[in-house]
Amino acid sequence: MEIYWTIIIALITLIIGGLIGYFSGIKLESYRFEIRRREQAVRIAEFFARWIKYRGKEEKLLSKEELINYYEDLTRMSFEISLWIDDEEILKKIMARLVHREEAPEVRELLIEVRDLISKSKTKFFKADDIVVWPKGEKEDEIFGQK
Repeated sequence: MEIYWTIIIALITLIIGGLIGYFSGIKLESYRFEIRRREQAVRIAEFFARWIKYRGKEEKLLSKEELINYYEDLTRMSFEISLWIDDEEILKKIMARLVHREEAPEVRELLIEVRDLISKSKTKFFKADDIVVWPKGEKEDEIFGQK
């Protein structure tokens, strides 16, 4: 009789250990996926920062080789964004902004939407106008000329 209890206890221990391992694995994968989503959000910020860097004056400010590399980087980043953003509405808005459609939201508004997508909640108090972009005002005019 004692051998049966030993076997039963060993089986229960194996089952419980397996369940703990299984659920821990699920939680770990969920955590890794969340980190990856946040990394992708950072890449969107990098993309927009790179895209607005020259304020549409890249052809005047860059050499031919630099311009080729700049466009290659932007294209690669655009492709990456189109592959991982699962919200098609946000993706359409981003692409509309990149081709300067009048109805497209501003970059900072898009960043707020991506932030909400990543955090899975709606931003309540932090607004697009709270995001700071440099250079500002006269310095921007000095560097890039009149808009």
